[in-house]
This record gives sequence, C-alpha cells and structure tokens, in this order.
Amino acid sequence: MIILSAILNLVNHMSNTLKVERMGKFFTQLAQLSLGFFLTIFVGIITLRAVYAATLDKVALRTTKFVTDNAIPVVGKMFSDTVEVAAGYVVMIKQALGIYGLLVIVGMILAPLLKIGAIALIYKVSAAIVEPLGDSRTAGILEVMSAHIFLMLATVAAVGLMFFIMIAIVAGMANNLGMLR
Repeated sequence: MIILSAILNLVNHMSNTLKVERMGKFFTQLAQLSLGFFLTIFVGIITLRAVYAATLDKVALRTTKFVTDNAIPVVGKMFSDTVEVAAGYVVMIKQALGIYGLLVIVGMILAPLLKIGAIALIYKVSAAIVEPLGDSRTAGILEVMSAHIFLMLATVAAVGLMFFIMIAIVAGMANNLGMLR
C-alpha cells in the first residue's frame, strides 16, 4: 500500500492531466491505519498469551511435581525437588538468552532504521533546497518520496517493536516460571 500510494502521488506530481491526489492520500491513510491496527492487534494477542502462559506453566510445574512425588515410591520426593531445581536453571538460561535476544534485536533493527532515516532526511533536505531554485514540481516529488520513506521507516520500526515485545514477553514468562517454585 505504501508503494502504491507513493506511485500515485508521484504520478500526480509528474502529470498535468492525470490527477490522482485523493487516491494517493487514501492509500497513504489506509497504510497508516493498517499499521496501527495490526500493531494493536499484535500487542493485544501477545499480552493475552503471556498472561495465560504463566498460569499454564504454573499448573504444569505443580502437576509434574505431584506426579513425580507420588508415583515414584522411594525417590519421588528427591526427583520432584530435582525437577524444581531444573526449572530454576531453565529460568536462568531463558533470562540470559532473553537479554541477549533483546540486545541482538535492537542491534539488528537500529542499522536499517538509521539508513532509512538518513535516506528520508536526504530527500527532505533536497526538496527544501530545490524549491527556492524555482522547480516546484521536483520539490514536490522529493517531498512525496520523503514522506513515503518516513512511512516505511515507521513500518520497519513497528516490526522491530513487535520482535522486541516478543522477546521481552518470552523472557518475562521465564521470570514467571521462576516465581512458581
């Protein structure tokens, strides 16, 4: 939708006869609304999943402890304590991987965001420089490209935020597992 919107806005600025300004604005707004809608739905679903996962982890751990404690006659209690200790180590491993994962996600997302932002800024500055020179059509085209590249920047940032939220929730579920012991 972002590319279609950019094409329609560029055609509108390049052509004197073909006017598709409102259609281009429509697709721009549709892309912005879609981005916000899907980001909201994603965060809502992931948050609900994290809440229910903590409860399910608690039930699974207690069931495992009960079964091992009562089903194995002599060493059941010792084995159930071992399961509890193993769950503690799983929490430590998940936390370490969670923090590392968050740092990796930030590193992976930061480079493309900086590049896309720099390109959008170059288009914006170019439009500001070209306009006083008298070529308003070229300035308009550069401004359209800048606006749509900034929209792409927002999309990439939203996807990065979704990855970040996923890793943070997984790391948070590990903390909940540790509290169950």
